Amino acid sequence: LVGVPHAATKAFSESPLTAAVFRAVERLRALHDADRAVIDLIALGPGVIPALRHFLCRREPSGLFQPRCNAVSVLSTLRADEVLLDFLRRAPAVEIADPVERTGEDAVINAAARALGHRRDDACFAILMTIAAQRPLAGVIEALGNMGRNAAIPRLVAGLSDDFTRHVASAALLKLGTAARPMLIETALRPVPSAAGETATSRRTRWSAIGLLSEIG
Repeated sequence: LVGVPHAATKAFSESPLTAAVFRAVERLRALHDADRAVIDLIALGPGVIPALRHFLCRREPSGLFQPRCNAVSVLSTLRADEVLLDFLRRAPAVEIADPVERTGEDAVINAAARALGHRRDDACFAILMTIAAQRPLAGVIEALGNMGRNAAIPRLVAGLSDDFTRHVASAALLKLGTAARPMLIETALRPVPSAAGETATSRRTRWSAIGLLSEIG
């Protein structure tokens, strides 16, 4: 819908509802008007979901992520979980070399994962675990933590190694409590790549593990 040919846009505008959707979605790009556009899209109801699906799934080379994060917000409010799940399901297959675009894409993935944080089903869990295995992202780690599943512990412990995910990973591991203890002990005792040449990241990860063990008991 966004970026459709001129003839299609003309035909599209013949329907009052779809024309209003088209205008509101376009306004998501204008950051000064985005808040109002979000409200208008929510007010238009489920009829906006196809347009927002298209908008969400289009990559943004500039790295500007807020318009698509706003689309996630509308989709979440309209309970369009399947659209968000489908977006995340495709995320691991998206290879982005440009660091600016990669950062923007990760921000949208984080927003979609957090929007699904209320879910506890196997399908959502599997998708989040796949993304976390590829690279830890704060929103994905947070959503996994909300699920309260012991199977997520390896991914949560891996999140301790990154400055952007350490806080949410720690909070999730504390919630799991004693179930996380064996892997935290293993992590605390394993310098990477070796005791003689341990990296700064490894030291921070082990200190985080020790701190959590102290709190868990």
